[in-house]
Amino acid sequence: MTGGWLKKTSFNLFKKAIEKYCLLDDGEKVLISVSGGIDSLVLTHLLNSYNLRRNEKWNILTVHIDQGFPKWSTKRFVRFFDSNQFNYLISNIDVLGNFLQITKAGERISKCFLCSRERRKRLFEIAAKEGINKIALAHHLEDINETFF
Repeated sequence: MTGGWLKKTSFNLFKKAIEKYCLLDDGEKVLISVSGGIDSLVLTHLLNSYNLRRNEKWNILTVHIDQGFPKWSTKRFVRFFDSNQFNYLISNIDVLGNFLQITKAGERISKCFLCSRERRKRLFEIAAKEGINKIALAHHLEDINETFF
């Protein structure tokens, strides 16, 4: 398998899904949530490539949510976004602080659930502020299985 074959196959599958299900209209605004994992990076490249090749005139905003974890750096995201000339935003949330406030109030909640909820909540806030009504999230079967277990 060569990288060219994989890129072409991925792009063709992506194109088929976009067109079959009419996921985005010409000129539409879309927010891509970029976690830094391979799935969100590939999704970002596919959306951008399709947009450029097909001249869809999508207004794409790539967003990374910095959850305030110790020793986490957003420098690689800035380099990735800048080197690909993506319109981007890095937004900060304090998941640990929120978790401590909630647990002090006596509420029992999973850290993973809270983190996911706070990240999604911020994405919706950003989308609303920017007038965006489509959010692209990258997940694959392995993510679903890991989340389930």
